[in-house]
Amino acid sequence: MKTTDSVQNIENFFSKYKKDCESFNLGSVHIPKPDPKNGIPGKDILIMFINERPGRIGPGKSDLISFDNDDPTANRFKCLFETMNINRKRIFITNACIYYPLREDYRDTRPNIEEINFSAPILRDQIERINPKIIVPLGNTAIHALKKVFPNSAIKKFKLKVNIGESVQDIKPYIFPLYHTSSLASITRKEKDQKRDWLKLKEFIDKIK
Repeated sequence: MKTTDSVQNIENFFSKYKKDCESFNLGSVHIPKPDPKNGIPGKDILIMFINERPGRIGPGKSDLISFDNDDPTANRFKCLFETMNINRKRIFITNACIYYPLREDYRDTRPNIEEINFSAPILRDQIERINPKIIVPLGNTAIHALKKVFPNSAIKKFKLKVNIGESVQDIKPYIFPLYHTSSLASITRKEKDQKRDWLKLKEFIDKIK
């Protein structure tokens, strides 16, 4: 695993991917930086959280991938994370697709299949550099991305509605999928149920420590 990233270059962690992202997008993109309040890539990261893609409201304004952003999805993420009582220096937050297009007609939307296919090698490279003990994909888009990264793993058969609360342990890092923290996802999976899901994640973490 690569562990060359340090405090000094954490803000540029995603910059290495920008040229390829803009070439694929056929135009400029915005790639928010990792939140320096969270963990440093390669430095004892316990959990790597994977969301869908950055939004224009939160990360677009702060330029950070962070649950401190002022938007409902980030706020719900932070509240659920805090139920586990884990030091945020041991987490890293990224996205299945790390950019959004910079064009006037763009509206926040989940990455399509072409964007996921393009982004899979970038996500794989992040996993190698970050070297987490557990990967937590938040929602079906992130799960689908991991199916591209780990095509021979049991994650290929994972269905969120059916398998929620279960872990994938045939590879390392282990994978523990959860529902997305958006208001739309909370319609499918109520907040009280999501809190139980996060507590199951904490129980799983305590078992493998």
